[in-house]
Amino acid sequence: MKRNSLFFKIFFTLSITSVLILVGAFSFIKFFYLPEHLEMQKKVQEINIVAPLIEKEMIFPINQEKLEAVANKYNVRIRVQKNKTTWSSHFKIPDMYHLKRALRRAKRDNTPLFFKEMKIKGHRLFILPQDLPFKKPIHLRKSPLFIFSIFTITILAMSFLVLRKILGPIAILSNAVERVSKGDLQHKIDPLDIDEFNYLANAFNNMLDTIHGMIEARNQLLTDVAHELRTPLTRMKLTLEFMEDTQEKESLNEEIEELKYIIDTILETERLSNSDLLKKESISLDQLFSDLKEKFSNLEIPSKSTDTKVNLDKEKITLVLKNLIENAYKYNQSTGPVVGIEASIKKSSLEIIVYDNGQGFEEEQLERVFEPFYRIDKSRNKKIEGYGFGLYMCKKIVKAHKGKIKIESEIHVGSKIKISLPLGG
Repeated sequence: MKRNSLFFKIFFTLSITSVLILVGAFSFIKFFYLPEHLEMQKKVQEINIVAPLIEKEMIFPINQEKLEAVANKYNVRIRVQKNKTTWSSHFKIPDMYHLKRALRRAKRDNTPLFFKEMKIKGHRLFILPQDLPFKKPIHLRKSPLFIFSIFTITILAMSFLVLRKILGPIAILSNAVERVSKGDLQHKIDPLDIDEFNYLANAFNNMLDTIHGMIEARNQLLTDVAHELRTPLTRMKLTLEFMEDTQEKESLNEEIEELKYIIDTILETERLSNSDLLKKESISLDQLFSDLKEKFSNLEIPSKSTDTKVNLDKEKITLVLKNLIENAYKYNQSTGPVVGIEASIKKSSLEIIVYDNGQGFEEEQLERVFEPFYRIDKSRNKKIEGYGFGLYMCKKIVKAHKGKIKIESEIHVGSKIKISLPLGG
């Protein structure tokens, strides 16, 4: 059994907890309950012996001096009650409330009393030892059982905190899985102290590397295929030039141009996603939004000047925003289309939002809209331009800026596409 294993740490914690509780119980019995119980029994036996003698010497009505004399003679303490009047032989003696409470507790728990109760001529006598078997009177002392309970609760609380720390990596793993499920494939888990959890963390990190490698391989394959298709397409186009002008030639030429456009888009997207090719410069958000307003006259932009400058590749970010705005208008079938853009600075990042009141995305569509060749229109209607590369290209450019892009959408209400870009880079 390894010391860093989860089983060993839980077993060790539970074992220590059990030992401490047993030691506490043993100490409670040995140092609190047993001596107190034995001393109490001894005092009660002494009181039972002198009780008949005290009964004979009691004088009624009660005389305070005689009461004190009898108590001192037999080395006891006496409290007498009749109706609401009480007499005490000593100043330090439990009052009637606590004596009656002790009687009720003794009957309920079937435990011995440390005093003797007697009834003589309508009077209630309580005879207690001269030297009380407790450091404090019954109504002032704290129960040893209460102390033991506090001790046990403290041990259990400490055990809970230790187990919580041991099982803490579960929350780390859960958080990592949630982040990856949202598309953050760069999130890795640092090494953990417990072997089992560390094994899971390594497996998780290896899984991320595998997924990332598969995605890179897919993208590379897409690029390679696009490169390889360029040559035969050029040959086909050249061959068509020597053919007679016919309807068939025109149709083939259109198909070749369409395929060439797709290939160029794939290659251009890969070029745009290269962070080393970014040409960052200080740009004004107000100017950026004004330029977009010139192209899209109905676009809603912030009425209040932001006077904010950020360091971005203006050409590529403008391409992203134009693509998102065009998509918003293209798929907006409402009678009064509303498309707008807004920006805000949050901590160390710039957040740009493109919103609309269009048809919205379904839940399963949100998970795939950033994939290449994916289109919401499953029939791939030619009347709606595009090949499913717009959002894929947007994500690539945003990622090259070390940013994030996500969509919040509701069917028949509209969508919000949020772009988060780090500042100062």
